[in-house]
Amino acid sequence: VINSSPVQLNDLWEFDGINWSSISTVAQPTSRSSPSMWFDSASGRVLMFGGLGVGYLNDTWAYDGVDWIQLSSSPTPPARYGASVAYDESRGKAVMYGGVGGSGVYLSDTWEHDGSGWTLMAPTTNPGPIYYSPMTYDAARSVCMLFGGSRSPGNRSNETWVYDGVDWSMLTTTVSPSARSLHGLVYDSARQQAVLFGGRTAGYLSDTWEYGANPPTSTPSFASMYGVGCGSPSLTFSPINNPVLGTQGQALVTYAPSPFVGAAIGASDTFAFPVALPYELSPVGMPGCFLLSSSEILGLPVTVATGSTQLFSFTIPSTSTLAGQDFYLQAYAVAPAYNPAQVVVSNGIKWTLGTY
Repeated sequence: VINSSPVQLNDLWEFDGINWSSISTVAQPTSRSSPSMWFDSASGRVLMFGGLGVGYLNDTWAYDGVDWIQLSSSPTPPARYGASVAYDESRGKAVMYGGVGGSGVYLSDTWEHDGSGWTLMAPTTNPGPIYYSPMTYDAARSVCMLFGGSRSPGNRSNETWVYDGVDWSMLTTTVSPSARSLHGLVYDSARQQAVLFGGRTAGYLSDTWEYGANPPTSTPSFASMYGVGCGSPSLTFSPINNPVLGTQGQALVTYAPSPFVGAAIGASDTFAFPVALPYELSPVGMPGCFLLSSSEILGLPVTVATGSTQLFSFTIPSTSTLAGQDFYLQAYAVAPAYNPAQVVVSNGIKWTLGTY
């Protein structure tokens, strides 16, 4: 990036949701501004292309959480800075468009990167020469969305374009943000909305816009404990966070008598065919233990968190129709010699899925 000096930098920082940390690597790209960066979820790496350094750059780098490695590819896009890029989750490919190339030429080419190499695409139409036009991946519509950008100094766009992996098309909207470049554009998977903030025209902007057809109703999420567990002491299952759509729902297991722990999720806390809940488990060798969930999904993994606790983590789908629905969780653990079945179960956790 460029700071206020201005000096081009090549330092690397990571944010863990609370704090920033400066990261040292053995290898590192040269100093630059306005490169294109994206997260390649298929390979679990951050990738970067080009930028403006000592001249226009066209190198491709990958960061794996430990070190940078330069990737080679033939063909490779011409050098540029300010290009648009987004990662298409459905196809496992990054899409890069436009930017400013050598001698200040504004570009309108479309490239895809599959985690290994680049491919030049040949759409029949495109947004035209443009740069500093952020792009995001709209998972609800399986398209990369591009808004605004600069066509030349002082000439900015307010067009919305989408790319489906084959061709570009311009969207017609009844209202639209004003023309701008250098704005922020991200996709909120829980609410299925593209969110735009700020940018630059003749001055700097601070407005917020959202785009999405039939946005889901904003729904709060809840997590609460119910019932009792068995064991000595009783196996306990406690929520860590609320079950927000599109996130990792987590809970902590304590007092497990062995490292062999699992979890189950059910759609009901009142009935598990053919019995009503809660159901006392004496008939299966577990006196004093209660089935509290219908447990349609069994065998979910629980991993060691500390010497005395285990962590349950589950990816909650971003499907908006799940908002407001209740699910019921229960953990279980192998308990040698505790009862004839040698198994104990926990209390239950009720999850109400929400968008926040």
